[in-house]
This record gives sequence, structure tokens and C-alpha cells, in this order.
Amino acid sequence: MPDLNVTTVNATNITATKKVTSTVGIQIPTFTNATRPGSTDAGVLIWNSDAALAQVYSGTAWKELGDDGTVATWADEANRPTTGLEIGSWGLNVDSGQLEIYNGVNDSNEAQWYTLGEPPVSGLYATLKDTLLPALQSYGHTDSTNIINTITSNGYKVFATATYGGICESMSSQSPITGRGYFDAPYFDSAANIVNTSGFANNTLNGIPWYAMAAYNGSTFYGISLNMFRDYSSAAVKDLFYPVEWKNLYCFVINADGSEVEDAGGSARTYYSDNSQMGSNGYNNTSRFSADDGVWGFTMQGDVNGDAPGPKLDANSSRSYGCENYHAGDTSGPSQYFYWGQQISSTDYTFYVFTQS
Repeated sequence: MPDLNVTTVNATNITATKKVTSTVGIQIPTFTNATRPGSTDAGVLIWNSDAALAQVYSGTAWKELGDDGTVATWADEANRPTTGLEIGSWGLNVDSGQLEIYNGVNDSNEAQWYTLGEPPVSGLYATLKDTLLPALQSYGHTDSTNIINTITSNGYKVFATATYGGICESMSSQSPITGRGYFDAPYFDSAANIVNTSGFANNTLNGIPWYAMAAYNGSTFYGISLNMFRDYSSAAVKDLFYPVEWKNLYCFVINADGSEVEDAGGSARTYYSDNSQMGSNGYNNTSRFSADDGVWGFTMQGDVNGDAPGPKLDANSSRSYGCENYHAGDTSGPSQYFYWGQQISSTDYTFYVFTQS
């Protein structure tokens, strides 16, 4: 078979019936998005220097042969790519954490992008639901060490452990708290500002001082409730109890099974006890959190007051979460109930009360 040995061949078309080989590689023509042919024969191969990829013409469009193994990324909508796009081009918006797909332009020649999935959750809500909630599932109400260690290891501060016999009048100070029926007076004294709520889908619930309660009755974990004190943009724990007055709330519950109950209507209020006689640091004295009565928790869409004339948690038990010493003592009749969307007769409960600062 004859051979052709030349340095350069210039031709309009070269047709080979068998393979073409080279000892140093075959260079294909280079184009940009602007200079590549608008249409050509199917199978034509080029190098696109804008995309830094080899492309082949399918007969209707240019298709990429491969990439560097990474997904294209951009920050926010303003920085989405505007050149080299084909319907189906996609990438990751690093600001929203979502995948976005290009779908051409509309009648006004505006780019149309479709977003895949929900944005990733973050902040307080995500930590409570995705991390803390499952971590607390395996304990019972007397497993104080494990429960407190789990909560604190996630960056929170347990400042009270309300339980039958230690709700308010018989609740003394312990710092740090290691058992049930205590509050942490030095933490109240520190006046450390609470890290406000964040990450909730309903933005009304974000940016608010709060405390949460991990609720246990016997060996069962019921979930996490949040008192959000909507009158404040900034507060320490002591501010949630002093001055002694009505405190306006938003309420949120994450049940142990992951279901949620929300009250962002703005009609919930709490009065820990109108005769608590709290000092300016948010407690009565180190041996007695409240001078008289008290309630931990809330009634959604309503009022709750730990002292007469109330109303008390059992006035609307289907919307109440927490425990109370209502106008009595820490072992009296009203203290013998656990509330979690219902009233449950029990003296084997503990609410581990925490926040973040």
C-alpha cells in the first residue's frame, strides 16, 4: 500500500475509510462560544476554549464530550452563567445550596432557571431537629447526666430541670446542673445574651430570644418545645423572668417523631407567676427559684399564669406543653400532671430547660 509522507496537508475535506493515527496527537479546531459554527454536520468535533471542553455537533446543538469531574458553581442569582448555556445546563448555587437547571429564555429574553429541591436547613431549627432530637430519644427522665451532656455537647446551656417536687418553690440553685429540680443561679447572674432563633421556615420565628425544653415522662421522650419571647430583640435568661409581667410568645414544638406544631399568631402569653417575686436577676433566691408558684411552658393561642387567677395549663390542655405548680406546692395536685398536647397524670416527668448564649 503506498504511503504519503508530507509535512502539511491543506484540504477542504478529508475522508478516511479506516482509522487515522498520529504519534503526537491530533489537534481539532478551536472555537469560542461566539465563533463556533451555528450549525454544521452531525459529528463535527471542536475544542471550545470558553468551556475548556471538547464539543461535538449532534445535528441540532453542540454537546459536551466530558468535563473535569466537577459541577459548575456560582454564588447567588446575579452570578449565574450567561454564556455557553444550553437547555439542560446545570450547576450548584453555593449561596442557596441548591441545584439549578437552565431552561432557555422567556418571551422577554430573560433566562429561566429551575431550582431542584428545598434549600438546606441551618441554624437553631436544624440543630434541634436534625441533631439534638434524635440524640435525646433513647433516655428516660432520670438519665440526667446523659441528657445534660447531650444538650451541652451541642452548644446549649441547661439552666433549669423542672420536675415533680422541684418545679419552682422547691427548686434550688446548682451550678453546673447535674440533677433534677435545680436552676443555675450563676448563669442567671451572668446576664449572658441569648443567641436568637434562626433557621425556621417561617421567618416570623427568627431573630427572637428563647428557651427550649426537652420533655420526658417516665422512660419516654416526647420532644422539644420552644418559648420564643417576641417582645425582645435581645435578652438574657434573667430578662425572660424579670420584670414579673406578662411575656408575649411565639410557640414551637418538635415532637419526638419529627412532626411539628407552630403558633406564630401572636396570641400566646406567659406569666411565670404573678407572685413569683423574682429579683432583677430573674429568680427569687438561690434556695427557691420562685417565692410562690410557677409554670414552665405555654398554652398555644392563649394565656398561662402559674398563680391564681390563671389561666393554668389544664384550662386548655390540648394546646398546652409543660408543667406547673399552680397556686399550690411543688408536690400538690396541679404538679401531678405532664402536658404535651394533652394532660397526663404523672409524677415521673422532667423538663430539661436550655438555651444558647
